[in-house]
Amino acid sequence: MENMLWKWRFRMEEFLKDEKGDSNMVAVVVLIIIVLGIGAIFSKSLKGWVEGVMQQLTNFSFG
Repeated sequence: MENMLWKWRFRMEEFLKDEKGDSNMVAVVVLIIIVLGIGAIFSKSLKGWVEGVMQQLTNFSFG
């Protein structure tokens, strides 16, 4: 049992030391949160803008 705990501890230490790509992951998560926050704040404005663009595209395509 003690040998198994030692192996687990060693693997956890190696996992915590190996930080390849972690900073990129944090940056991506932060950017996603910022984009979602901006979307929530300006949802009415964005919805109106998207509807206007889609209406213009529809009129241009079929009109």
